[in-house]
Amino acid sequence: MSQYDALQSWATANGAYLNPKVAIAVSPTTGASFVASEEIPRSEPIVSCPMRLSLSYLNVLEGAPADFINPWTTSPPGDVANAGNRPARVKNIPLPADFLASTPPHVVSRFLLMQQYLAGSQSYWNAYINALPQPGELQLPVFWDSDDTELLDGTNLGASVVEIRTRLADEYAAARKLLTGWTEGGWREFSRELYSWAYGIFTSRSFTPLLVIPKGVQAALAAPLGGRRMDEFSLLLPLYDVGNHDMTVPVTWTPLDAGENDGGLSRVTLTVDRVHAKGTQVFNNYGMRTNSQLLLSYGFMIPESETLHNDYVHLKKRNQKADVTHDYILSLHPATDQRSVLLEHRQMVKAGRLEALSNRGKHEVLSSFQRVQDEIVYDLVLMHASLDKLGEKLGVQADLQTDDSIKQEVLARLLTKQVPDDVRPWLLQTMAVIGAQAMVALEKLDETEVEVDEDQMPHLTQNQRLGLGYRKACRRVLENVLEAIDTRPVEDGGEEEEEE
Repeated sequence: MSQYDALQSWATANGAYLNPKVAIAVSPTTGASFVASEEIPRSEPIVSCPMRLSLSYLNVLEGAPADFINPWTTSPPGDVANAGNRPARVKNIPLPADFLASTPPHVVSRFLLMQQYLAGSQSYWNAYINALPQPGELQLPVFWDSDDTELLDGTNLGASVVEIRTRLADEYAAARKLLTGWTEGGWREFSRELYSWAYGIFTSRSFTPLLVIPKGVQAALAAPLGGRRMDEFSLLLPLYDVGNHDMTVPVTWTPLDAGENDGGLSRVTLTVDRVHAKGTQVFNNYGMRTNSQLLLSYGFMIPESETLHNDYVHLKKRNQKADVTHDYILSLHPATDQRSVLLEHRQMVKAGRLEALSNRGKHEVLSSFQRVQDEIVYDLVLMHASLDKLGEKLGVQADLQTDDSIKQEVLARLLTKQVPDDVRPWLLQTMAVIGAQAMVALEKLDETEVEVDEDQMPHLTQNQRLGLGYRKACRRVLENVLEAIDTRPVEDGGEEEEEE
């Protein structure tokens, strides 16, 4: 029995569901994935995971509802799900109370995963852990060697890798100190390498609690959490996490409380609003993520195609740490290009609304702003005046409008140069800031440029190809943004040069 057969056997025996028309396939390029073994109708349930299978901080939370199993009192699975066992290296006993009380929830989750890995066949999740990438197998940039990591120097991803490594070291040191001397639990086995592995598993496979935990269960968690927020940790969902990511796939995650489904267990179910022909891969959708985010968290990038591009450069907001989750983005192509799916998704003013607010397209978006997240323009201009004051200057009627609609109308006028003369300097300053930031980012790439001879290309590792490809993509984005900046329409009312 393969580890994936064992995973499916264990999961379904404990309340999970996998559509009988879906098989788990494994290939060198995609790893494990869901594949349709016969045609699957639109919106037919693909996979469902009960909360009792999930692994997270909630499993060790005192007073948590019974939906989350106690890892130290629940009997381990039978032999059929234990194919390919590892010998137990630690006892599967409760983590120390002072450790649980003094350690952040997301770190506790990782140490629980480490313990369950070390517990081998004594762990309830043994079949699941056997099917995960094992320690040393994950190829996220955080785990690249120094030579490969240097390929990310000068990029925003390089800064993120440095910060994450520092944070992981600090988290591990603090948590390990609390475990020191815990002889009965085998504290020496909780190594730095194993902590990195647990980080990688949660980063690449976990789910946000608010999106997958049913409402009734969330309500029951309020008191046990005691003020801790749901966004302080994430959940691993065995079997549910086999599906690979495609951000263009229309999916629905439906959390159901125990009384809302035939299975009698609180669970989350995946459906896909698409017909799957026999032999096609069945994807999940983990949200809109740029190639920077995909490479950092999952170790891959989406290549540009005729229908999609995913190359963006992140700009940090003021006083924000080096992170690529909540920030501004610059795009390879304009927001009006159908391939710029993620940029359009992030825009404050969507394409249809923008057309309506720009007199049915009579006023086009200024070239300088076509490849940038429109929130940049909004935030920079609002440094000069409040929204109310700016609305007055632009002639936006505030009566009977919501705050969002006022913001959208103000932003639409800024983007399309429907502004009085005294606002034009603010647009010019905004263009200057965007250009300066793009130029600084491009100069960082130039300063850290890597030369690779043609005869070296066939010998590059996969990580090196990813690093070089990412650098090239960043350069293209920045050059396109800089080439598009044109101040003349704002300075003198002249016409912009047409883009090729």
